[in-house]
Amino acid sequence: MKKFLKKSFVRLTLLGFAVCTMTFAAIGTNPRQAAADLCSINGRDCYFGYFYNGYDGGPPATGTRWNVLSAPALLNIWDTDALISWMGGYLQCAGGTLLNAGSQNGTGAAFIILTMLGYPPSTSKDVACQQFGSWASLVSDLRNFTQFGVMYDYGGLNTRSTLTDVAWYPSAQTVALSIVFYSPVDGTPMYAIKKDCGNPVGQVRPVVRNFDLTPSIAATVNGVNVSSVEPGQAVTFHYFIINNGNTFSASVDCWRGIYNRAGYFATPGTPEAGGSSAGLGCPRTVPPGVTGLVAEGPITATANTTYCRTLFVDPATQGGGTRGTEVCIPVVSKPYLKVFGGDVSAGGGFASLATPTNCAPNNSADIITWNKLGASGYAGAGAQYAAYVLDSISSFGTAQRSSGAPTPTGLAFSNTGTDAPNGNFGGHFGSVPCIRDYFGTKPSSGVENLAALHNGRGVFESAGATTFPGGTLLPGDKWSIYIDGDLFITGNITFGGSWTADTIPMLEVIVRGNIYVRSNVTRLDGSYISQPGASGGGTIYTCTTAASAPSLSGGSFFNACSNKLTVNGSFVAQNVWFLRTTGTLDQSGAGDGPGTSSIAEEFNYGPALWIAQPTSTNETDGQVDNYDAITSLPPVL
Repeated sequence: MKKFLKKSFVRLTLLGFAVCTMTFAAIGTNPRQAAADLCSINGRDCYFGYFYNGYDGGPPATGTRWNVLSAPALLNIWDTDALISWMGGYLQCAGGTLLNAGSQNGTGAAFIILTMLGYPPSTSKDVACQQFGSWASLVSDLRNFTQFGVMYDYGGLNTRSTLTDVAWYPSAQTVALSIVFYSPVDGTPMYAIKKDCGNPVGQVRPVVRNFDLTPSIAATVNGVNVSSVEPGQAVTFHYFIINNGNTFSASVDCWRGIYNRAGYFATPGTPEAGGSSAGLGCPRTVPPGVTGLVAEGPITATANTTYCRTLFVDPATQGGGTRGTEVCIPVVSKPYLKVFGGDVSAGGGFASLATPTNCAPNNSADIITWNKLGASGYAGAGAQYAAYVLDSISSFGTAQRSSGAPTPTGLAFSNTGTDAPNGNFGGHFGSVPCIRDYFGTKPSSGVENLAALHNGRGVFESAGATTFPGGTLLPGDKWSIYIDGDLFITGNITFGGSWTADTIPMLEVIVRGNIYVRSNVTRLDGSYISQPGASGGGTIYTCTTAASAPSLSGGSFFNACSNKLTVNGSFVAQNVWFLRTTGTLDQSGAGDGPGTSSIAEEFNYGPALWIAQPTSTNETDGQVDNYDAITSLPPVL
C-alpha cells in the first residue's frame, strides 16, 4: 500500500492532475492538490516550506514535526512589550545575520516577523534580523488593536516547523487561544498566533498601520493666521504633518522648499518640486493628529514680494505615495485714506441746473476701506467728521480725532445696526443731496482760453483732452477752469505766498470727462470736479502714468504710485479710484493727523475752500463780494 501511494503521487504529479474540487477527505491520497486548495492563500501549497519550498512529508506525518516556537511558546505573553521582548530573545542576530537560522526558535521567530511584515516566500531569514526594529515599532504602534487572549476560529489552517523551515497544513482543530492583530482600518483580523505553540494560524495578512498623512503650512502674524502680509510685518511659517489615521505612521521622509519671488505669484495648482529635509526631524514616525515640525521666522516682509513655501511627505499612506502642499503669501500693501476737517458723501447723482434736486442716486454706493478695528482704537481709514452713504460703510471710521461722538460709528449716517468689531460701521442713510451740474455754471461770456492762464482772477476753458502741468496760485488769484474732455494733471498745484482772509487763492477745476493725476504729483490744492459728459467720464484716478485708466497688475504700478498724495481741498466725482500705494494699514495709529507719512491719500478740508468765492461775471466793476465777518462754529450734525 505504501508503495502504491508513492507511485500514485508521482504519477499524478507528472500528469498535472487538474481536479480543483478535492475535498478535505482526499488529503491522504493527493496531498499536493489539497495544499493548492487550502494553503495557497498564504503563498505556498500545504506542506511546502516558506523559506526553501521543500516538501515536509505531508500527511500522514512521516516523521516528527515541531511547534513553530518551543514550549511554552507565547502562553505567558499578555502585552505588546512582552511579545517584542520574547521574540527578540528567540532570535540570535549579529550584524544583520541570524546566527540560529537552523534552530526551531530562530526559524519560527524569523517566519513570524517576515510574514507579519508581508515579505513573500523565499525571503532570507537574515531579513528578520535586519527588520526587527521595524517589526517591533509596528507591533508597538498597533498595541490598541491587539488582543492577547482570544479564542480564535482559524478555520483549520495551521503551521508546523521542520526546525529549518515552516509550512502550512490542514488541521482538524479550528479554535485555539491566540494572539490576534486586528486591522485599524476595518477591525477584521490580520494575523493570529496560537499561544501554546507559537504557530501562525488561518490566513495571514500583512500587519499594517492605518495612517493618512497631509502636509500643512500656516503663515501667522502676531500669532494670527494670515493669507497675506503687509510690508514691515513679521511673518512666521509653521510646518505641520496631519495624520488623519488612527495609528502611528511608518517611518516617513519629509522636506520643504523656500521660494521668495518678486511681485505677485499665485499659489501653483501643483506644489513645486525640490527642497530639503534640514530642520524637519525626518525621517520620523507621525502619531495620529497634528504634529508640528518647525517654525520658520519671523521674516520681515518686503513690499512687492511673494513668499512661497512647500512641504512634502513620503509615504503618505501605508500604500505609499508622496503628498505635498504649497502656500504663497503675497506682501500686500493696504494703503489708507484720511479726511480731515470735512465729511464724505457717497451715492448722490448729478443733477441738472434746471432740476437741481432731481437726480438718480446710486443706492449701491459703498465706502470699503481698511481699518484696524477695536484692538487698535479703530486706526486706519476714516474721516474726522461724518460719512453719508446710501449703502454700507465698511471699515471706514467716522468721528476720528473728534470730540463728542464715539469712533468709529458716532458720525456714520446712519449708525443703526452696526457691528463695529467686524468692520460694519453703518450706512444705508436713505438719501444724500444731489450733486449740482457744475459744468452748467460755465459763464456764457468772458471765458478765456486755458493756454492764456495768468495770475489774478479769471474763468478759463479748454475743449477736448487737456494736459495741465500744474502751477502755483498766489494770494488773491482766483481761477475757475472748465474742461470739456479728459484732464491729465502732471504737476503739483499749490496755493503759495502769505495770504489773509480776503486774499485767499481759489481754484476750481470742473471737468466734463475723467481726471487723471500723474504718479509724480504729491499735492493738489483746490476743488476738483469730474462729471459725466456725452461720451462718458466722471471718474478721478489719483495715480496714473498716462492720460488713461491705469493697469493695476504687476509691480510697476506699485512702484510708480508709492508716494503720498495730499489734497488741500475736495474731490467731487461719480467715481474716485484711490490708487496711491504708499504706507500700509499696519503703520497707522489712532492719533494719525494731517501730515502723517503713512497715509496714502490725505484730504484737508478747511475754511479757505469756501471763504474764497469764485469770480462772478456779474462783477462788472471788477470788485468781489466780501464777508463782513467770519467766525468758527462746530459742525452741525
